[in-house]
Amino acid sequence: MSILYIKQLNGNLLFMKNISATDGYHTFALHHFVRALDKYADTYLSAEHGISYSRFLCLVAIHAKKETTQHDIAEWLQVGDAVVSRVLRPLEKQKFVVIREDPGHGLKKKVSLTPKGEKLVLAAASDLEKQYQELAKISKINALEVHDAILRMHRVLTDE
Repeated sequence: MSILYIKQLNGNLLFMKNISATDGYHTFALHHFVRALDKYADTYLSAEHGISYSRFLCLVAIHAKKETTQHDIAEWLQVGDAVVSRVLRPLEKQKFVVIREDPGHGLKKKVSLTPKGEKLVLAAASDLEKQYQELAKISKINALEVHDAILRMHRVLTDE
């Protein structure tokens, strides 16, 4: 992998893949950027909050829905139920979530954040947003305009 640049961003290295081979193909460039952003988020969250990005996203899904089911989390994350099941076990052991039987449905499990999990989601989300804002500033782009454009395209794709 050729590195376009390695930039120090608030004490963390941000690796960006050289995407010159994708010139003219916005979808490939966007894909590479999102992958780099995900990798950066994983590195940052692991170092600063002791949690992987995939586990953090699971907590964010639960936070967004308050009390929810494993299946709803999987749909929100666009992954399989088994993936969520594997991610939830360590989160429960770390006391970030509570998993209990759903009395109305024998096989379904209800999942909710503990106060410890809620605190982590809020702190990590705030810190990650600050990192994104810093990246936007360094890149000389308006983060709000990018956010709005992404939401508009997402609505077209998902009919939301």
